[in-house]
Amino acid sequence: MDILPLLSRLFLDTSTAFLFGESVNSLSSKSTIDAKNFLNAFAIAQEGAGKKIRRGKFRIFFRDPAFNEATKTIRAFTERYVDKALAVHRKAGCNESAASQKQESPPKVVFLHELAKQLDNKIELQDQLLSVFTAGHESTAIVTSHVFFLLSRHPAVWQLLHAEVLSLEDRKPTFEQLKSMTYLRWVINESLRLFPLVPTNSRQALKDTILPTGGGTSGSSPIFVPKGTLVATNSYVMHRSKRLFGDDAEEFRPERWETLRQSWDYLPFGGGPRVCPGQQLALTEASYTIVRLMQEFGAIESRDDREWEEMLKITMCSRNGVKIALIPARAGNS
Repeated sequence: MDILPLLSRLFLDTSTAFLFGESVNSLSSKSTIDAKNFLNAFAIAQEGAGKKIRRGKFRIFFRDPAFNEATKTIRAFTERYVDKALAVHRKAGCNESAASQKQESPPKVVFLHELAKQLDNKIELQDQLLSVFTAGHESTAIVTSHVFFLLSRHPAVWQLLHAEVLSLEDRKPTFEQLKSMTYLRWVINESLRLFPLVPTNSRQALKDTILPTGGGTSGSSPIFVPKGTLVATNSYVMHRSKRLFGDDAEEFRPERWETLRQSWDYLPFGGGPRVCPGQQLALTEASYTIVRLMQEFGAIESRDDREWEEMLKITMCSRNGVKIALIPARAGNS
C-alpha cells in the first residue's frame, strides 16, 4: 500500500477533532463530500503556495486559477467552524465562568474555541487556525511517512526500534513513555535530518544588521546585511553537510544522535520566535502512530525500489508516495 495518503487522512481526522472540535472522518466511508473536497483543496493550495514562494517577486507573472479556487473552498469549509466558535463565546460572555462551575467533568479542549476567547476577528481566527492546522496535519503525515520509508529500506533499524517498542508490551504509550523512548527519538531526528519538512526558508532584514558568519573568502567572518535584504537558508543542504555530520552525512544512521545535540546546525522545524507552531504536536502524534503500528506489525518491506524524489509544496514530501508492506506481528515473529 501507499501509506502517505492514508496518513494524510488520519491526521486530517485527528487535527480537525482537536482544532475544529469535530473530526471530518476522512478515513471513514461515511465521510462527507465537503471533507473530501477540503482535503483535495488543501493539497492544491499547499502546492500552489510552494510555487509562489519559490517564484518570489516573479509570481505576479503567473496565474493559478486552481490555487484561487482551492483557497475559496478552504475558507468556506473553515468558516462554519469559526462562526460557530464565535457565536458560542459571544453568547456565553460573562456567564462562561458560571457555566464552567456547573460542569461535572472537565470540558473537552478545542483549540478554535480557546482561540475565540482571545480573538473576535473572523479572518484572523481563520488565519491562525489554518496556520496551526498546516503544521499539525501536513507535517505529521510527512514526518511519519518518511520514517516508514526509511525503515522499509533499513531492516536492522526496524529491528532495533521494534525491540524498544516491544518493551511496552501491548500497552498504549503515554506521553511520558514516548518521551523516554530514546531510539525512537533518534530515528525521527535522523529522518528529519535527511528529509526536513521545509527544506528552504528566508527572512528579510528589518534593519541594518551584522551576522556573525557568512563573510570573507572562507565564509567564517562577520557579514553586513543591509535593511531589506532577503536572507535564504537551505536546511536540506545543511543537514547533509559532511563538515557538520561526518563523512556518512548522506546515510540514514540513527545512532549518530547518541552524541549529537540539537543546535542551529539542525533546523527541521525552523528556530527562534518563528519556529513551527505545531512542532510538538507533530512529533507527539508521529511518535504515537509509529509505536502503535509497530505494536501491530512485526516486519516491514519496501514495495518501491526507486530512489526518493521530492515534491515541493510549502513542505517537502515523497513525490512517489511511500509504498510498503507491513507484516502482522505473528507472521513477522515467526
